[in-house]
Amino acid sequence: MALDPTGTTLLSASISSGVGAVAAGPGGTVDYAEPLPVPDKTGSAVLIGRIDANQHPPIALDTIRSFGPGLPLGPAYVPFVIAPGEAVRLIGRGIGPVNPADASAAPGHVLPSIAGVQVTFNGIAAELVSVQANQIVGFVPFALDGAASANAQVTYAGLVSNLYSIPVVPQNIDIVAVANPDGSLNSESNPAPVDSVVAIYLTGVGQTNPPSTDGALNTVPFLSPRRAPPITVNGAPEQPVFLGAAVGQVAGVMQVNLFVPDPGADGLNDAVYIGSAFLRIWTRSHP
Repeated sequence: MALDPTGTTLLSASISSGVGAVAAGPGGTVDYAEPLPVPDKTGSAVLIGRIDANQHPPIALDTIRSFGPGLPLGPAYVPFVIAPGEAVRLIGRGIGPVNPADASAAPGHVLPSIAGVQVTFNGIAAELVSVQANQIVGFVPFALDGAASANAQVTYAGLVSNLYSIPVVPQNIDIVAVANPDGSLNSESNPAPVDSVVAIYLTGVGQTNPPSTDGALNTVPFLSPRRAPPITVNGAPEQPVFLGAAVGQVAGVMQVNLFVPDPGADGLNDAVYIGSAFLRIWTRSHP
């Protein structure tokens, strides 16, 4: 960059291809200097600058993820999407208090604002489960039913994050937990008896019939998804024993009661697909 003798008029400018002499400065700053030729002038100029590495947005929303574990090796080229009523994790920086806070004392264990944190999707407040500096757990508003995309934004301590755009689909099944007939969590070390019925808790089924309301408590099991997700067990279509609202849980949490057949002599679990969500139900031959 070349200025006239008064320093008020730009005579010429160019973008440097090198970083020159770089040295770390105080407080996270980076200082650099680089000799530059000045077009049509004798002599040379020196570019001197400083970058403050500490300057970054005080609050930033980086990504949105599923609440459940999901597939361990999901295709990287498939973007994450959300569905109305789905439980999600919002990951960011400075998006909540240092000490975690939650809505466990609320009837549905959700609130539209916790510890001064609020999340909106297309301007609609989401019901929140828990908040902290780097992660927020909440539910996608049912009002996004029919939308193609949503802009998510976090407000905390008077600061507003960037807008994070994400596609919206009618249904995006996410498995939360699997319970054995005795109510304990299904696992390799705690399998379900073969030919028993397990309860699968999930979110992301989308809007229901009749329509669900954000933050409401499921008091009756008669809510059903507008579109029933296909279910297969070990590659064969399976009709669920029950598919409806998980009573006692907040709206958006659904329940599938599923018969688990014998996986075979060499099998330790049943491979289950609910929509595009995959899970293994661990089984044993005898109760």
